[in-house]
Parts: sequence; C-alpha cells; structure tokens
Amino acid sequence: MKQLLTGFLAGVLTLLPLSFFGAQTANRTGNSSQATYKTLTHDFGKIQETDGPVTYTFEFTNSSSAPFIIENISTTCGCTTPEYNKEPVLPGRSGIIRVSFDPTGRPGVFNSPIIVTSNNRRDQVRLTVQGEVIARPKTIEDLFPFDLTTNGLRAASNNLIYGYMGKGTKKFQTLEIVNNGTAPLQLGYRATDQTTTPANLYKIEFNPATLAPQGRGTVIFTYDLTGAEVYGQLSTAFLLTANGQVATRPISAYATATDDFSTLSEAEKANAPKANFSSQFYHFGTVGRNKTLTQTFRITNSGGRPLIVRRVATSSNRITYTLPQTSIAPGETITLTATLKTPTRPERMSETISLVVNDPERPMRELRLGANVE
Repeated sequence: MKQLLTGFLAGVLTLLPLSFFGAQTANRTGNSSQATYKTLTHDFGKIQETDGPVTYTFEFTNSSSAPFIIENISTTCGCTTPEYNKEPVLPGRSGIIRVSFDPTGRPGVFNSPIIVTSNNRRDQVRLTVQGEVIARPKTIEDLFPFDLTTNGLRAASNNLIYGYMGKGTKKFQTLEIVNNGTAPLQLGYRATDQTTTPANLYKIEFNPATLAPQGRGTVIFTYDLTGAEVYGQLSTAFLLTANGQVATRPISAYATATDDFSTLSEAEKANAPKANFSSQFYHFGTVGRNKTLTQTFRITNSGGRPLIVRRVATSSNRITYTLPQTSIAPGETITLTATLKTPTRPERMSETISLVVNDPERPMRELRLGANVE
C-alpha cells in the first residue's frame, strides 16, 4: 500500500508544470526563477525629513540560461522612485535596481513595496524599502498657516465649528494666534456683512489683549443661547485687527441651534418624536429657463410624541415652500410643497430647504432640489 501511494504522488508531481515550482519559489523567497537578489528588503533606519531623498541599490544576478529583462517596476507611492536598465541581463551577469525614497511630508514609519515584473510574466518580485522619517521641526508658518495681517498676526485656523447647540446653552472655543512681527500687537475685531447671528448671541475676547513680538495667545469665541429663543444655523464672520490693521481674511464660527436634548432620559428618548421623510432630494433633470417647478415631500412622525418643526429656512429666494402645519402628531403625515424658480440663463441649480425639528436623533434636515437649466 505504501509503495502504491508513493508511486501515485510521484506521478502527480511529474504532471505538474515546472512553472508551478517557479511560482512557488517566487512567492516563498521573493526571487524569480530567473533572477536572484542579494536582498529583498532594505531598512534605511531613522532618516531626517529635512535631509531629502535617500537611495539604496538592489543587486541581482541572472541565474537562468536565458536573458533577463525588467519590463516594469511599479510602486504604491509617489515617494518611491525606481531606476533600472531595460537592456537584457545575460545569463550569469548582474544588474541593479536603484530605489530612491523622498521623506518630504511623510513623517513616521514607512514600508514601501516595489514590484518588479520581468519578461517571464509569471515572475513578480517584491522589493521593500522601509524605515522611519523623523519629522522636521514645525515652523511658525506650519503651526499658524493663516497669515492675517502684514504686521505679523497669524492664526492656526479660520473656522470654529460648534455643531448642534441646545436651547439655553453656552459654548466657547479658542483659536490660537501668534505675533510673528517685531512690535507688540493690540488686538480687536469687527463683524463682517456675512454675519447673520445677532450680536447678543456671541462674544469675542482675547487672552492676552496685546501680543508681544513672537508671543502667542488665543481668541475666545463664545456662543451664548441662554435666554434666547433661536433655532437654526448660526453663522458669524469677523475680522481680527492688529494695531488697527484689519485682517485680510475672516474667521468664521458656525453652530446649529436646536432643542436641548441633553437632559432627556433613555425612556424619553425612546418615546421622542421621530421625523421620517419620503425623500430628501429631487432633481428635475434638464429644464427650460424662467420656469416654475414643484415637488412634494411627505413628513411622517413615527415617534411617540408630537413632532414640531421649529424653523424652516431656504438657501435663496429662488426656492419657496408651503407647510400646512408645524406640529405633527404621532403616526401623522403631512406634505411639504417645494417650488423652484429657474433663472433666465443656463445654470446647474442646487437649492435647499432646511428644517429644524425636535427629533433628538436628527434635529437638522435638508431638502434639496436640483435642475440643469438650458
């Protein structure tokens, strides 16, 4: 029996193509059936980002009886650049693949593969360069990329995003700034025309009020909704001033005022209103100019308490709506009718209707209408 089994296995192995063994060797060692590499991996160790590209040369020998030709080398990253000779490497001769790695903008550990495809298409060799890039020290320009005034005021950001804010709550955020100039800067601000938030709902403070040369400080921006009956998008844009010089770009703060759901118990959340929309987007396709287009959206309250539409706002006067009521009983459905007025010139239109509701899961919803106007 043992002799029969041995003979059977020998027969199966005889029938397998030689390329099978070549492919298995390539997958196991990384060397192809034609080329033998001295090493398949090079570790650059720790390199400095500021020192620029580093290079390593992989050496190989044509260990077959046929010419060896590199047809293609692919990489997964633009930071790795291979150089090689496309001339055939004769049997017994050696060749090289020079690989450069550029660490610029790539701090941290890296492992970059290089895939070599030869004229024997079944052979693909994976070479690897690896190491760790030590990040260059961050400059003032890196830390504070927003150049605001010519006398040296810079900021770390130009946006303050608050997300949802419950009725009656107060939130503040800080924005880091620096005086990159040579003289002290006395700080101030002025609101821009883009500000839609009433002035009594926000406050801007500075710490410190005067920045010494190369000194750092913070802008403290507070949205205060205590005692305010306000719902919907809060948008505030203001320009910082330094020694009276007005910044060239604004700082913007955004929040969405909703009901305060933070005090709801789990039972109250489970029984809360729930807004379901039949759809939230409709595209009219290609339409003519100066047309009036209409689309309806059904709003259903699938929750356990009345759903209240706190506020409705449109993105422009080109879109209007009618809503039969703002309170929707549990299980009830109402229809919002949206009307889009197309312009007198060709345009790709996109307009929205924003609704603030007392659904704690998603208190802000948008209905969007689009059209291609010819």
